[in-house]
Amino acid sequence: MRIDHIDVIRFGHFANREIEIPPREPDYYLIYGDNEAGKSTLLRAISSLFFGVPARTPDVHSCKASELRIGATISDGGNSFSFRRRKGTSGTLLNPNDGQIAEDELSIFLRELDRDRFEQFFGLNHQRLREGGEELLRGKGDVGSALFQAAGLLDLKNLLEGIDDEAKELFSPKSRGKVIGNALEEYRNARAEVRRLAISAAAVKERQTELDRTKHNHEALKAEAQSLQQELVKLRRIAGNKPDVARLQDLRASLVALGSVPALPPGIRRQRDDAVAALASSTKQIQALSEQIANRKERIQALPLSTVFKAHAKEIEELNAGINDYIRGVSDRPKRTAERDDAIERAEVEWKEVWRKRPISDAEELRSAYSRKTEVLALITEHARLTTALEQAEEQLRPSSRQNPWATRMTLLRG
Repeated sequence: MRIDHIDVIRFGHFANREIEIPPREPDYYLIYGDNEAGKSTLLRAISSLFFGVPARTPDVHSCKASELRIGATISDGGNSFSFRRRKGTSGTLLNPNDGQIAEDELSIFLRELDRDRFEQFFGLNHQRLREGGEELLRGKGDVGSALFQAAGLLDLKNLLEGIDDEAKELFSPKSRGKVIGNALEEYRNARAEVRRLAISAAAVKERQTELDRTKHNHEALKAEAQSLQQELVKLRRIAGNKPDVARLQDLRASLVALGSVPALPPGIRRQRDDAVAALASSTKQIQALSEQIANRKERIQALPLSTVFKAHAKEIEELNAGINDYIRGVSDRPKRTAERDDAIERAEVEWKEVWRKRPISDAEELRSAYSRKTEVLALITEHARLTTALEQAEEQLRPSSRQNPWATRMTLLRG
């Protein structure tokens, strides 16, 4: 017979635990575990499975007696049999569905094996080994006697008598060696010495109290030392930062002296740098122009007076006045350009208020709706012509002004 599967449903401290034992070569298994792991419980479960649960069993401490179940699958050659066992006095053999079956179906696999033989050959434990030893001493026990005979211990009686003689020699006070007596005397003397050297329980308690108090003081001093160490580190850090703190106080005092300072918009630093650069460039241009003006004044003073100039003095004055107006216009051109751009922006805003759905590019198309279109076009044409004439005059004036400003003025007067 071979056990293929064990199903510990409820037995001892086990619940719903299964053990598969598939066939292999060599076909044996070793189940091991720590103390109190359940090895003996599993052995009792197998014995109860085959031969019934004893009426008084220690394996119902975690469940009711009626709930105790153990199942298995066994095989014998080509035959296999699955069954369960419950606790009871009759009809305890069940099929896997808890239906009652006859014990004869299991007896086919057990053959002549009963509980005693099973526990003697397959269920040895510490208790049974002790009981077998006692049976050997009493001359009983077939299995123990067979084991001793196989080991060559046939003259067991002579061996026991020898052991008894040796024990008498060791323990009898009339023996020659008095080994045990001497050992006992030494033991008594040693115990007396121990009692003499031992301290009382009160002294031990006092020493323990003193030790606990010392440990407590040690922990308190240790905590205080750690606190002082942290404070020292903090003070060193403060001492290291003292110059920075003084500098910070000075900066705060300076900040208070400044009063309320308006908040500057983002990018003001870049704008300031651009303004400084533009100011420096303008200063250089003004200086260069001032030098040119001074140079030209010197050249004008160096020119000889002529009767031709006197005859055209009035025209020269008008020309100078026109030149001044032109220079003023050129100087005011950025301002006028800004005003023009501002006017264009306002016009676009007003256009959007009037024409919400039409872009300003449709303004030209709307001009046809006004009656003064011809006059406006004429003015635009005249403006363009005058602008062109002005640009041509500037182009003619620019090369000659570099060579001789007075000759340029005379040319304009003749024209």
